[in-house]
Amino acid sequence: MENTPGIDNRQFNISERIDEGVRSGRISRREARSLHNRERRIARQEAQFKAVTVS
Repeated sequence: MENTPGIDNRQFNISERIDEGVRSGRISRREARSLHNRERRIARQEAQFKAVTVS
């Protein structure tokens, strides 16, 4: 599987920002759950795309 440190770092930063939004009260836990679910779907798609990429 191919390394994608730039994408991985961005995904981590997005997750941290979602969590900070909850802590600051800018977004609800429900909104955060929805955003985290969306991020997980994107990560799964990324893994699928990497799996079928020909080296």
